Amino acid sequence: MPVQFGKAGAGAREMARKRTIRIYGVLFVFLAVSGIFNLLANRLLHMNSYLLNLIGWLALGGSLGLLIVVCRALLDPKKEIDKTIDQAIMGARAEEKVSEILGGLPKGYAVFNDFPCPMGNIDHIVVGPKGVFVIETKGHSGEITLSPDGNLLRDGKPLEKDFLKQVLGQSFWLKEKLAGPDGRAPFVNPVVVFTRAFVKVYQPVKSVRIVNKKWLINCITENKGRLEKEELDRIFYRLLSMKSEMAAAEK
Repeated sequence: MPVQFGKAGAGAREMARKRTIRIYGVLFVFLAVSGIFNLLANRLLHMNSYLLNLIGWLALGGSLGLLIVVCRALLDPKKEIDKTIDQAIMGARAEEKVSEILGGLPKGYAVFNDFPCPMGNIDHIVVGPKGVFVIETKGHSGEITLSPDGNLLRDGKPLEKDFLKQVLGQSFWLKEKLAGPDGRAPFVNPVVVFTRAFVKVYQPVKSVRIVNKKWLINCITENKGRLEKEELDRIFYRLLSMKSEMAAAEK
């Protein structure tokens, strides 16, 4: 069993939280303040208006109902809230699942989850005897294929983002950061893993492996690369140092 650092899906869940506050928090506050304002105005101005009272109580009831609906949707994986929020929550669950799968790696491996990176947090970094891996996790369903020009398709349509470009950028960044005193850097293997989709891409694309979650362990342990123990230890402690430095910088 490998050692794991960081909480998988933490960044995606924080994104979902911020999106929820931005979209529904403002509406909740507006309804609540409107209701309170109407009820107070009715009393302070001695208007005794049935209509103002009704509007006030409806606004307060609407704000409470909105809060209950959003909280229940966040707790229930089958309920939808908003497309952008749902995507973030789905991404977090996919990362958590992949972290669980990576727990099946043999002893001698280390897994860094939700690793800070200028190009967006890296979902998982795996370091072990077979090399260094940057893993981008996706919770999409459907069928993943490749277009004639080398782009990933989902059910025959382009994905919402160029995941190959994303994982390659993160891999190049990490490779530079892991360079040794002599300037030499280990090769970083980029991987895109889909937790729910049927992947029909059988060869690396631009050096990126695209796999379903059930093949992820094999993708790592059967890799042709090899790291000697001295280099493996250097990379491991360099990653620990980078993680500590970035965490300190965020405080």
